[in-house]
Amino acid sequence: MEKLSNFPDFESQATILFEQWMKDKKSAMRSEDLLLELTHHREIQNGLVEYVSYLADDIPKEFSEELDSLPLFDPKETNKYFTNRRRIQLGASAGMHSPIIEKILQDPEGFRHLTALIHGVIAFINRERENNENLLADVEFFVENLDYIQRHQNDCPKIVLHSMCYTMETLLCAMIEKLLRIIYTALNKNQKEDSNEDNGKDSEKDSEKNDQKSPRKKKVHSLGQYLGDESVKKFFGEKHSLNLQYFLSNANGIGFNIRNELAHHNNLNKEKLTPKFVYLLIWLFTDVLNTTLWHFLKKQRIR
Repeated sequence: MEKLSNFPDFESQATILFEQWMKDKKSAMRSEDLLLELTHHREIQNGLVEYVSYLADDIPKEFSEELDSLPLFDPKETNKYFTNRRRIQLGASAGMHSPIIEKILQDPEGFRHLTALIHGVIAFINRERENNENLLADVEFFVENLDYIQRHQNDCPKIVLHSMCYTMETLLCAMIEKLLRIIYTALNKNQKEDSNEDNGKDSEKDSEKNDQKSPRKKKVHSLGQYLGDESVKKFFGEKHSLNLQYFLSNANGIGFNIRNELAHHNNLNKEKLTPKFVYLLIWLFTDVLNTTLWHFLKKQRIR
């Protein structure tokens, strides 16, 4: 089982980046860029601006000494892709970027600004892609619960704090899954899905007619299946998709498997029901949100 203690501590770097973000929000930087730069970095590709997720990158070379000093994983917990080095890199990425989110949200002004940005981006996605996911209501619930956790984490009984963190983490996984479903639907809007349900004698004939009109895909309905879908992997990029799976689901038996542990109470322990783990999931949610945002911004650019 993954342990947060395997994460390196990049506290000083996180503080510098937090302070820079707080300065940037007072500048003329566009709000979407301010949110994007929490999880993505800007590149110029073929003369155009491109935002690339840090989860699609290897760890910067300047942190190699910190990584080399970390303990090795059991060889049984590695494979051809998730080598010891890559797993340490993923822990380092979480250890560096998740605390930035934490510091912003623990600052009253930062809390108001970041939650407003998230709300605005989801409203924008709703306008770009009609859906019935009700993410705006989820964000309001997210803000209320996070505010309570931050105000009472030092004075409420531990069992109450664990319960609140469990609620937040489950909500964040659901919000990530809804975003992935929006992406999946947008990428596969012309394709029919297979269904195991028998809708009567006429369904077989209808199915044959539909097969002539558009290809059929295996039905996808869970977070892990969305991330493993070929169209979604192409959308995120192979490395980005696998790295999200490492944290959120299960990549060939390796990783945190957060979503299933929360949903099924399988190997779930109190270490994962903490504000620190909530901030990790907020970082992952923001990464998926920003990747979705950038997709729709690029579509606007080429209209």
